[in-house]
Amino acid sequence: MRSIKRIAAVFLCAVLLFCALSGCGDATPSGNDPSQNGLTPDGQLPELNIEKAYSSVPADAVIMTIDGKDVTWQEFFYFLNYYINYVKQSAGENLTDWLAEVSSGNTYFDVVMKSAIDQRIYMAAVEAAAKEAGVYNEAAAAEYADSVVAEAKASYDSEEEFNKALEDNYESLELFRAFAESTYYQNSTYTALFGERASKLSDEDVAEQTADDNYMMAKHILLMTVYTDENGETITRNDTEKAEIRAKAQELLDQLNACPNEEFDELFDSLMKEYSEDPGSQQYFPDGYLFKEGDMVSEFYEACKALEIGEHSGIVETSYGYHIIYRIPLNYDEVPSAYSTYKAYGYDYYTLRFITSQKMMNSILNALAGKVECKMNDEFADVAFINFFI
Repeated sequence: MRSIKRIAAVFLCAVLLFCALSGCGDATPSGNDPSQNGLTPDGQLPELNIEKAYSSVPADAVIMTIDGKDVTWQEFFYFLNYYINYVKQSAGENLTDWLAEVSSGNTYFDVVMKSAIDQRIYMAAVEAAAKEAGVYNEAAAAEYADSVVAEAKASYDSEEEFNKALEDNYESLELFRAFAESTYYQNSTYTALFGERASKLSDEDVAEQTADDNYMMAKHILLMTVYTDENGETITRNDTEKAEIRAKAQELLDQLNACPNEEFDELFDSLMKEYSEDPGSQQYFPDGYLFKEGDMVSEFYEACKALEIGEHSGIVETSYGYHIIYRIPLNYDEVPSAYSTYKAYGYDYYTLRFITSQKMMNSILNALAGKVECKMNDEFADVAFINFFI
């Protein structure tokens, strides 16, 4: 649904990072007590009846309260439907039974229920974070929501088409605005705490937060001993060819070993640019790879780990070929190699500094979420919501 789906998806993806299946405390209703209607003979539930479920409860019925605010069936059902579709897409062919256990005693439908509840807890935590950061401003949030609604409407041919898109997604205009306001508060809080794209986060902060990850940074010269044939198959060169390639690597290493320290960086970069056959480093990481254990092949990682910053290796053989590795100081404004696809698509801001700030923001929201009061309405506290769908 164009803008509607795009805006909701961006916000809800943030929730998936936060969501820890916290649910609504002991009051979280179970999805594991379905009626027998709609089940297969062996007790499985392969499909959910969305329209039946939506019409099973009055739209304005209060399902729960989050920090004293009512959550109606209209609103809650939107989240249920969203996470039903999300689980379908994520599980794919593995999802043959909504009652099957997927993790830690939770069925697929439990995941849907708890994720939907966590969504509302998340939104309350965002508001709490904005208040703590001193950026809670209802008028400014409403103005931002007005602009988001106007932009969304402009992407449709008419207001009627826009309203129909909301209806098709089981979404009210009020909820759409609530998403926009929550996005405003989240962005405002993040900027207040960390600056634009983590500009306020110091190197010391990043180092402290990532200490357990043991990041390293290195440049390398790679002479490959494999190639891809016309059929797309990876072919290893024969021993004679490999010996010639190793000899060339030794020649480059000899130049580096003989180079004065003050000229080493310039020479290494020159040889890397001229001889290295790693397209990733040439195109996306000319300043070196930023990585932790598991991001690179083990031989490369172990060889780099054995080096002090400013040292270079001998010839290191991996499944790719022969490397000469030069360990360099960490640059927290580099994109980690594990996030190389972000850089490939132009998201150069997805640096270790930025990633760290996102994790810190997530920790703040998780802590605040633990203080959110979630209470199921007595009428629904013991309801097996899955029965609405079968």
